[in-house]
Amino acid sequence: MQVATMKEIMLIVSFPGSSIPLFLVLILSAGTYLIFKGRINDALFLLLTPISYLYSVLLKASFKTQRPENAPDLKLRFHADVYGFPSSHTVIYTVLFGYLLYLTYSNSQNASLFIWLIRLVCCIFILLVGPSRVYLGFHSVKDVIGGYFFGTLFLTAFIFLKTYKR
Repeated sequence: MQVATMKEIMLIVSFPGSSIPLFLVLILSAGTYLIFKGRINDALFLLLTPISYLYSVLLKASFKTQRPENAPDLKLRFHADVYGFPSSHTVIYTVLFGYLLYLTYSNSQNASLFIWLIRLVCCIFILLVGPSRVYLGFHSVKDVIGGYFFGTLFLTAFIFLKTYKR
């Protein structure tokens, strides 16, 4: 049995944020699960989490901080995504997986093994996305710290709006 290298692990962590179809399948799957559980409001808010990508692109366009000199060549979707600060992957993962984590705690009195597994996966993705982006050379440490900061800010506002709406 071959052990995965650090680069392979970091690529696995970063991949969902680099693949729009995979990211949408993840969101739609979780949304469908919530709808079947009767949590329509939670599902609707979950479907809004991709807005965090646009938020990160707007932030990048505002700061206009270049990526590291040795950053791999990227096939970028938007011109503003050529900038590094803040890391869009870090913002998006903090918002999406942070919101999923919030949902597992806000509505689960008796957490099943499945819920604990979701919590673990969410924590792993949130904690490893920043280091993976630095390790792979796409961002500096400052970029990912900014991503965590702005992602947490967005997530906090998002949760506030959701709870205030009730």
